[in-house]
Amino acid sequence: MDRDIVRFFGKHLVAIDIAFKPTRKFPPKKRFKERIFLSATLIDLNGVLFLLTAGHCLEEVREVAESGLEISSSQIIDTFGDQIKVNLPIPFHLNPDSFLFVHDDEYGLDFGLIPVRPIFEKLLLANGVEILTEERWIKQPQLSFDFFAVLGLPDEFNKIDHNGTTRHETTLLFLEEVKKPPADLADKKYERFFGTFEDLGDIKSLKGMSGGPIIGFKRGEKMQYWLVGIQSGCRKHKNLIFGTKISEIARFHNNAIAASAA
Repeated sequence: MDRDIVRFFGKHLVAIDIAFKPTRKFPPKKRFKERIFLSATLIDLNGVLFLLTAGHCLEEVREVAESGLEISSSQIIDTFGDQIKVNLPIPFHLNPDSFLFVHDDEYGLDFGLIPVRPIFEKLLLANGVEILTEERWIKQPQLSFDFFAVLGLPDEFNKIDHNGTTRHETTLLFLEEVKKPPADLADKKYERFFGTFEDLGDIKSLKGMSGGPIIGFKRGEKMQYWLVGIQSGCRKHKNLIFGTKISEIARFHNNAIAASAA
């Protein structure tokens, strides 16, 4: 894969790096998960900025934090695009109690939101990260796309140096849309995206890709693209990826706001 192409789309991807440490309640000598890395993108929903990732990822972070561990540090890594100015992570206080997430297979939803304060918005924008706004998804249900890709951070490419510094490498995996998904995944309340891949290319596993943006491409005089969803699951033995559509995330969010105001 041409790294220039990957870096072009890297402006739509950030990593959330979360480190854990045991509390006094945690059993001595018991092994624990020291680090979790999440793929995410920036989205504006009704004028509020969020980090958007997969719901099951935030569910895992909350479960780890409630198991006798606590978050010792967290940071946003926004250095995957081609317009970066500062090649350093942004320290970001992460409170699992502030997570907003849905992980419901019956509904067909798997997404999570972390609120982003204005000071962090300015830092992210200054480093070339782009925000997904309503105008980029509002007409998507009327559009047809020629092919797709998913962008993310495979776990196997996340490295931690002896001094705690992390290194990451992004991957762009091209997909062909599946119109008729497996019966047990179809006919949910909220529509999902399904796509197949021929092979994984340079990576061995999709682990760590959850939360990464799914991109739809439309050919023409000028190639156009839209962020259509976020990857939330896969069936590797069937070369199948699925994810929650951005338009459905917005629909659920709007319905939740309307219900709370009623």
